Amino acid sequence: MSKFTHAVLAASIALTAGVSPAAAGNMIVQDGVQSADLTPAQSVYTVELKEMSGGSNLNAANVQVLTDKVTFRASGMLVCEKITGIRPNAPLGADIGFGAFNPTFGDAGVVHKAKFDIGTKYYYNSQNKWVTSPGAVQNWEVPLNSLKNAGKPDYEFDALKIFNAEMQKFIDNGGTKLDFLKQDRVIEVERFLSVYTGCRKLNGKLEVTKLGYGTDVEPITMKIKYKGNPNLLKPAIVAVTPGGNNQVNAGYQPLKITYAAITPYAPSYVGKCPANLKFRVQIKGQGKGHVKFRVHGKSDESWLTENLTQIYESGPRIFNAPEGGTDTNFFYEVPFSGQDVLNKTINHQFRLAITWKDEKANTYETHYQTFATKDWKRRCTPQVSVGIGGQPGGVSFDNGQGGQGGQGGNNAGGLTIQTQPVTPSLKKVAPSAAQRGEEKPARAAPARMETAPAERAPARAAPARQTEPAPMLQLAPRTAEPAPARSTR
Repeated sequence: MSKFTHAVLAASIALTAGVSPAAAGNMIVQDGVQSADLTPAQSVYTVELKEMSGGSNLNAANVQVLTDKVTFRASGMLVCEKITGIRPNAPLGADIGFGAFNPTFGDAGVVHKAKFDIGTKYYYNSQNKWVTSPGAVQNWEVPLNSLKNAGKPDYEFDALKIFNAEMQKFIDNGGTKLDFLKQDRVIEVERFLSVYTGCRKLNGKLEVTKLGYGTDVEPITMKIKYKGNPNLLKPAIVAVTPGGNNQVNAGYQPLKITYAAITPYAPSYVGKCPANLKFRVQIKGQGKGHVKFRVHGKSDESWLTENLTQIYESGPRIFNAPEGGTDTNFFYEVPFSGQDVLNKTINHQFRLAITWKDEKANTYETHYQTFATKDWKRRCTPQVSVGIGGQPGGVSFDNGQGGQGGQGGNNAGGLTIQTQPVTPSLKKVAPSAAQRGEEKPARAAPARMETAPAERAPARAAPARQTEPAPMLQLAPRTAEPAPARSTR
C-alpha cells in the first residue's frame, strides 16, 4: 500500500525540480480524495526476441520480436473523503495506463490507457455509513506495438529499439556484433503502470459542486529475452579477379566493409588553439551502396566536452568498391581549454564507427560498428603580438580566445611573432639614411628600432644610456617620432 502524498506538495516538487510525474511520488491526490491505490498482481512481464535467419551469414542476421501482446494484471482501490451534506462524496470512474498519470499533468506521461474497474469506498451521508465495493484483480491485454511512442521516451517500450541500443553499447565497449547476436541474452528495463480516478461532491439538485482527482504510479519490470544464433559466422572476404578493362568479373556482391582508416593530415599538431584541422576517412571493401560514419574522441585531459563523445557524424556517402570505396574528409576543431594546458602535450584517441546500406537494401544497418582507431597528439602554444605603431613597446599575448594581456593592448598594425631571446647591446647605432633624408646606400645595414635625436647634442653632452634593451626586428625602415632632446650637464 503506497503512502498518502498531498497533491499540492507533490505537484510543486515536480514542477520546481523539472522531474517527471512518476518521480514526484507514487500516490498523488487532490482535495476530496483520501487515497487512490494501484496494486500490480504481477511485477515482471517478458517479451521474446529471436535471430530468425537460421543461417551463418552475419550480414543476413534478422532479429524479430516474437511477442505480439502483453497482459498486465492489477487491482485498485479508491477512498473518497467523508464530507458532510445531503449527498455523498461519490467515486468517479477510473483509467489504467502504461506510463505515469498525474492529477496536474493528466495523461502527459501515459503511452496507452484503458478503462479500469477500481474498488471504491465512500461515506453514504443519508445512512451515516461507509459503503465499500472491493476491487478484484483485472487482466489488461495490450498489443505490444501500442506501447511505442517516440515522443515519450521515458515511458514507451520498444523492445527492438532497446535491444539495438544494448548491442551498440556492447560494441562501443569493445565487443562485436557477431558475439552479441550469437549468445542468448536478457535485458531488463523499468517501466510504470498507473491509475487515474477521483471523487465528486453533489448538491441536492445532483449538481457537481466539487471534483478531486488521484493517481498512483507503480513500477514494473519489462524483461527482454533474446534467443541467439550460435551458427553465425564472420563473412569471408570474396576474392575476385579483374576482367577486361580492369572490370571485376564477380556480378552482384553484397556490400561488405573490409578496411577502414582515420588519418590526420597533420601527424601531430603544435600551434594556436582553437584550430580547425582536417582528417581523412577511407573505407574499402566489396559491393556498392552507401555508408555513413561517426567519429568519437577521447583524450587524457580532464575537460569533459570531448571525453568519450561524438565529435563528427557524416551524411550518406556513396560506396563503390571497384572505384576504391569511399574516401572523404572531415574537420575537427582542436579546443582551447585553458592557460594551464598551454605547452602541454595532450594525447587523443579517435574511433571510427560505420553503418552501411547495400545497393539493394532500403535501410541502413541498425547500428554503427567500430572499424578503426587512431592515436594522435597536439600541443597548444601561446601566441605573442608586438605592436608597431599605436602605443610604443606594446605587447599583447593571444591566449587563443581573442583575449589580450600585458601592456599596450591597443597596438595598431600589430605583428604576431614568437618571442626569441635578444642579446642586449649598448653600442649606439647611427640613424638610417632614410631617417637622415638621404638616399638609401646600396649595402645599408638593417635598421634598428631607435629614434633619431631631435637636434645635435652639444660637444660635451653626456654619453647616451640604454636602460632597457630593445628586441631586434627585421622591419622596413620607418620615420621615427622625434625624441625629446637630452639636457646637458
